[in-house]
Amino acid sequence: MPAREDSQDDGHRQEKGHAAEKQQVVPMGSLFGSGFLSEMKEKLGPSVDMLTNEVSRSAPLDAARRMFGSKDQQQIFANRLVICVVPPAGAAFTFGATLLGAQVAGAGLRVSCATPVMASVVGFMALGTASAAAAQVSHSLRRFYGQGKMNGGNEYLAKDTLLVNALFGIVAFKVLGGSFHRLMPSNVNHPGALHSVSIPARGSKYANDIEQVLIQDMFKRHGCHHCGKRAGESIADHMPPNVIAHGRGWAKAVVASGEANSFLARLRSTIPFLPFSPKVVHQRLYPQCTDCSKLQSAALRHGKRGPLVFHFKRGVPEAPFFTGFCIGSMRIDDSVTDDARTSR
Repeated sequence: MPAREDSQDDGHRQEKGHAAEKQQVVPMGSLFGSGFLSEMKEKLGPSVDMLTNEVSRSAPLDAARRMFGSKDQQQIFANRLVICVVPPAGAAFTFGATLLGAQVAGAGLRVSCATPVMASVVGFMALGTASAAAAQVSHSLRRFYGQGKMNGGNEYLAKDTLLVNALFGIVAFKVLGGSFHRLMPSNVNHPGALHSVSIPARGSKYANDIEQVLIQDMFKRHGCHHCGKRAGESIADHMPPNVIAHGRGWAKAVVASGEANSFLARLRSTIPFLPFSPKVVHQRLYPQCTDCSKLQSAALRHGKRGPLVFHFKRGVPEAPFFTGFCIGSMRIDDSVTDDARTSR
């Protein structure tokens, strides 16, 4: 019996030895030495090469190589970028500069944003001119940077093309929320061209602390409703002014508003039974800068017509004034002038 037990123990030891040999971990050095990696590379090599070829033929990488592969290609890309950026920027600048010139013309004609009818008429004409000028500048810049030179008389757009762009600018300006009469300068005796926010006034009383805080906040956000200035102190401006809304007698009010020499003023001053008291009006408080307030006070004090001030909105332009950029972004291929057409 003891001999059988010893034989059984020897058998168990041999089985455990075989199991340990099977579980023994092969060192990494033997893998490299046995050519394992070389064999895997040979098996996976075609797949890796195929994947690399597919990636190299992909559209984005191929476009990047063509775009930035050499100095000539980089120059081509830079020229294309300039053509995409400079013409719209030039058109936007021209559009804004032309509208500023329209304010100068309006001041010369004594047409303000408060002038009935004429303000919209002059603004309409100014907007069409600005749109046509923006189209011409965009076209010239695109040809200059695209071809490197101007080709004599063919650098100007035809009249019908300019007319189409002028109409497009007018329609786009209105669709984006613009108003023709607001393109004219502001009259300090009337709501300015930039008036957009206000609060109700408590009659002729000056603004209290709460109202002044609201006016100051509107001034910082939207600027003076006459000129657009945002720096400095703000004034709560009564519109219409107190001397017009609550003046003693109708004659004093019309003198302050610049209508003393009108036919209606002379008629009412000669016929005694016509009412001379001004109608009760609802006043509102608008944010105003100190410079415009001084001009307004001097004009009302001396019974003069309100002086005209130019306006320019600081900060990000409002949506209607992106019309010039939209015109400049359009590709205008018609470069044939009327003279060239007639010569054909």
